[in-house]
Amino acid sequence: MSLKSAAVPPGKEKEDIDLVIAHWCMFAPGRSGMYETVKELCIAEMEIPGVIAGIVDPNDKVGGKADGFITTQSQDWAIDQATIHCSSYFMNGYACEQRPRVMFIHGTPEACYEAEAESGAFSAVVGGIENLDATIVFSNRQSTFWKQFDQRGTHYNVPKGVDIDRFNPKGKRHATFGEPKIGMGEVQRGGGVKLPILPYWAINEYYKQNEKVRLYHWGVGDEKPILEMMLYKARFDKFLGDHRLRGFQDFPEDWYRAVDMTISPSLYGDPSRVNLESMATGCPCIDFDSSSRYNDSHAFMHADALDPISLSEAIAKTYDRVRANKEAVRNECRQIAEQYYDIRKTAAQVVEILRKVQNEVK
Repeated sequence: MSLKSAAVPPGKEKEDIDLVIAHWCMFAPGRSGMYETVKELCIAEMEIPGVIAGIVDPNDKVGGKADGFITTQSQDWAIDQATIHCSSYFMNGYACEQRPRVMFIHGTPEACYEAEAESGAFSAVVGGIENLDATIVFSNRQSTFWKQFDQRGTHYNVPKGVDIDRFNPKGKRHATFGEPKIGMGEVQRGGGVKLPILPYWAINEYYKQNEKVRLYHWGVGDEKPILEMMLYKARFDKFLGDHRLRGFQDFPEDWYRAVDMTISPSLYGDPSRVNLESMATGCPCIDFDSSSRYNDSHAFMHADALDPISLSEAIAKTYDRVRANKEAVRNECRQIAEQYYDIRKTAAQVVEILRKVQNEVK
């Protein structure tokens, strides 16, 4: 194919480009796991011969927004250059006019339902599954639900990954104290799929046997006032680390390296980015065992589903392992991430699907 010379990025000039991907996705660095996944997917896709990929914000025509890792493309770039359009966000504005052939479903069924409940129609995702040439999800649990709406065999499940080069055990870390130090981020999402209530409860149970435990909680947004009320009125603040409640973080890897373990905020077992990022950074993550039923969450330890007492016990067992041999635990977590959570493996599968869709005669 022929591209305008200005549209060919450095390092791609000598390649025979056959796939130009426009990922329509809101620009929300540090605030949206969806954005972070699409961003890292774009970067990994660019490493594949013959592929150019870019993020296009449906709400921003000119592009040029940068977060230190990637810069958004203009909507004109997508219109002029893209050979395939993929939607990771509600298909509005130019994103809808370009009639994307592929939709990425990042949200859980619960979160998608919650987002559309006010309209009275569970339609946006289902409409994509029914009408687009492909829909792609990133977990076995989500696929189990969404594939029920697929009557044409155009639904795909690709294991989620993260940038394991960025999220690695070596690098900057925040100053923290506690025995153990527990990290938790990315909370309060639609559909009640991510809540801090059970982790608070579990850590309070563990505190009864070990008053040295401290919680480092980041990713807190609009819910900060009610969380602060809960912490202080229930006297949960006694185990809150000296950083208190922190907002969205541009570099969460600095926290993962600073704590002894993390708790995944996902209640129903869908692998969260906290799980993937934490394990890649060598920090053991605990999640609920509903994830293990779908065989795509490879957290360090699983607690009984929605059971704060079991989660408290998992904290104790994880800390026993960390105290016995912290380096061995970190190496084990890193090896798990390299095997299961590499965004480059995700990108390779996505590109294979997109090439298949692009080559299909409409």
